[in-house]
Amino acid sequence: MLTEDEITDFETGLGSLTSQPGFLRFLLYCIRPNQSADIPPPDLSDWNPRTTTVNYNLGGKPAQWPVVLQLYEIESPSLPDQLEARFQSLLEHMVLHGAVLSWFMFEGAFGDISNLFTEWTVPLTYGICYEGFGPIVAVSYKGRQEKSWCEYLFDANSILYTKYPELRMIKKD
Repeated sequence: MLTEDEITDFETGLGSLTSQPGFLRFLLYCIRPNQSADIPPPDLSDWNPRTTTVNYNLGGKPAQWPVVLQLYEIESPSLPDQLEARFQSLLEHMVLHGAVLSWFMFEGAFGDISNLFTEWTVPLTYGICYEGFGPIVAVSYKGRQEKSWCEYLFDANSILYTKYPELRMIKKD
């Protein structure tokens, strides 16, 4: 169970760059093979009814990238009940529908497809799921500082770049 301080800290990390004042923004990323169809939107029916989601396909030209970087921006006026379970469900949804990797990151943390999880981005990532491994969520700052969290994200890097080594060669624009 999260403390009030941990919840406040988490909400602060979500930032204020939303299309609706007072809303929270959750950034759910996933990577899928570029020949596969878009991953269907996550089911947010058990979130606040005013919650919205927008899908973006990010990244380079399909001929240059072996994958599609897909982003779902979820905006909600409040944190969902059973926060960690809701995040785990969304992460797992992405992988079950074809994502190689899915993760939640705070606004401004995503930097470069060629070096996804670094010492700098690990504490700014609060949920992850990848092929063969179930979803794990670290909402508290303390949880994101643990060695096991760092190792889990670096394992995801290793799996991603072993499967798609050409991602390491992509230059940031």
